[in-house]
Amino acid sequence: MSLGKMRYRMTIQRNDATRTKGVKQADDWQDVETVYAELRPLSARELRIAEQNREIVTHEVKMRYRDDLGAPNTEVLPRYRLALSGRSFDVRSVENVDFRNRTTRLRVEERV
Repeated sequence: MSLGKMRYRMTIQRNDATRTKGVKQADDWQDVETVYAELRPLSARELRIAEQNREIVTHEVKMRYRDDLGAPNTEVLPRYRLALSGRSFDVRSVENVDFRNRTTRLRVEERV
């Protein structure tokens, strides 16, 4: 991965949802840090939910190594997301690419 490909300035956000008696009330996304990353679309699918068509696009994001987005190679349900120019990408998995702590690869979903 060359640094020239990391041209997108993305904001990492953490979900600090408010809860009352164990029931989730509202999502509260807090900015963690802004990083440069490579963003590459992988696939898209269309869903029909409640008489509405929605598209889900899966992307691969590469950035410099981070160890605060969850345990390596495990599923991280949307506790974290990335934001870019009004778009949001839910983090679905986090991977330490070569186990040398150089690159983190994320699988993210964007709902359009």
